[in-house]
Amino acid sequence: MNNWQKVGDIAPKSLTESRLQLHYAIQFAGAVGNFLTEPKADTSHISLTWNYDLNCFVSGTVAAEQPFQVALEPVSLTSIIVHRYSLEQFDLKAEEVNERFKDYCEYFQIVREFNHS
Repeated sequence: MNNWQKVGDIAPKSLTESRLQLHYAIQFAGAVGNFLTEPKADTSHISLTWNYDLNCFVSGTVAAEQPFQVALEPVSLTSIIVHRYSLEQFDLKAEEVNERFKDYCEYFQIVREFNHS
């Protein structure tokens, strides 16, 4: 059964900038899954899932004194720390996301394949 809904006729190339912003913004949640969740042989611990209640992408659960997940609301690019007691939101501006991603690349010695300013 196909649950996809067509939302309009949008030229794929017109989404490039938005796709790149989402890609950069979601790196934080992805890094949490990669470095702070329990490793799994199939590497599914680095995957993000969709939380229908929050309308966000979420990381795996980090086993801590207060277990938590990191989420990203993709429209506003808001990062959210999700734990059982509350939601703490951290609004990130595009420039801040780009700067943090540059720091991330430098720290992990990642060479970017394109120049995006």
